[in-house]
Amino acid sequence: MNDFFQEYKIAEVANQLNAVIIAPQALDEQSQDVIDKAKTIKELTGIDIALNAAWGCGLRAKVDLFSFFPIIDEELNKGIDDIGFISQIVNNSYQNYNIDKQNTFIFGTSMGAYMSYQYALYEGNNLSGLIGICGSMGLNIRNLENNVSLPICDFHSVDDEVVPYEGLFKTALYRVNLCKSKEETIRFWVDKNKAKPSPIVEEIVNYTPSTDKTVSKYSYASPTNEVVHYKIHKASHEYYFKKENGDCMDYNEEIIKFILAHSKDSNTGIENTKNSKLKIYPNPAQDFIQINIDQGQVTIYNLQGQTMLKGNIAGNYFDVSSLKKGCYMVKVSSEKTSFVEKLIIK
Repeated sequence: MNDFFQEYKIAEVANQLNAVIIAPQALDEQSQDVIDKAKTIKELTGIDIALNAAWGCGLRAKVDLFSFFPIIDEELNKGIDDIGFISQIVNNSYQNYNIDKQNTFIFGTSMGAYMSYQYALYEGNNLSGLIGICGSMGLNIRNLENNVSLPICDFHSVDDEVVPYEGLFKTALYRVNLCKSKEETIRFWVDKNKAKPSPIVEEIVNYTPSTDKTVSKYSYASPTNEVVHYKIHKASHEYYFKKENGDCMDYNEEIIKFILAHSKDSNTGIENTKNSKLKIYPNPAQDFIQINIDQGQVTIYNLQGQTMLKGNIAGNYFDVSSLKKGCYMVKVSSEKTSFVEKLIIK
């Protein structure tokens, strides 16, 4: 939890987006038998399964000898009602604070991402989106058949040494299954959201990198509930992408972009979706931009989520001459649609 606020600087993002963070803490593993078997797994394989703050999210550890002879098969904090726990905290927060219910996102890292996926299968239709970093779906995840759909933004490194990208680790003698593979997880949500099965793939180089870490972005398009997966190479489980590290992207900037793209207008309730027919040009721009709709409102944010300009479209034109050189996010809203696009001011 300390990393979540200090290392990831999530509180700063929330302040800039005028958002409220609800950050519940899970119980440590409650079963002594599971604790003992986790120690055995480490002794046999060298793989350390974290049992502090273990969400009841269907995370199951299954160890086989020679890939076919099962020797350990345990679910973490089985029977703990963390769905009810989180729902109660969310509902109490709605009652006690001025929170916009229609802009509720769930965000988790590591085991928190496991829990985010599990919670979404129960309450996903009440969420505006899910953001998961270096986590997956547990082998015993429940409610898979529930009719839910929500935008997904997932980050995961193929070199993750804690949550395996392929769902399992192998040693000379043992196979340790800890989750569904990332391919299976992403495909599950692509099907749930009725997104296009073939992704648009792009290499992310938002900044000139000084590290060897690379990111490929897989975007599965949908009119409302897209699925976006950032496939990362050469990053460890705890590595958090930041532009000040010399990385090719910044986690928080991508998270802000996703939240803005799937937030809803508090006054109209119009869902903010990407519309490929709407265009901003020129881009890069200098003094003005043109937008191919007749009427609408434009809001321009910096990459920290702060509002820099706001106004109405006048004859397809919008004045941006007051903006300094740099990268921004433009949100265009009209009565029928809305979309978010990156804008570069030169």
